[in-house]
Amino acid sequence: MDFIVSLPSLAALYGLAFSRKFFRAFYWKIYFCFFVFWYILINMIIPSLQEKTNYVYADMLGTIVTVPLYIALYIYAFKFLNSKK
Repeated sequence: MDFIVSLPSLAALYGLAFSRKFFRAFYWKIYFCFFVFWYILINMIIPSLQEKTNYVYADMLGTIVTVPLYIALYIYAFKFLNSKK
């Protein structure tokens, strides 16, 4: 399920890297907010409710690795697509 939710973020990364426009900026702004909420929910809140503390610490490393994807998605949604008008 997480892969399905994360798949559009790869399209945004591709669109930013190769200057391609996929969908409208409004979609990407909504998706960015949803994606951040999804990541926090799945990787931090749910494991802590299940008391899997080792999993939360290990996933923090994954968060550091995926920060460039979040930055690219933000730039694509809020900066890049608005400049293409």
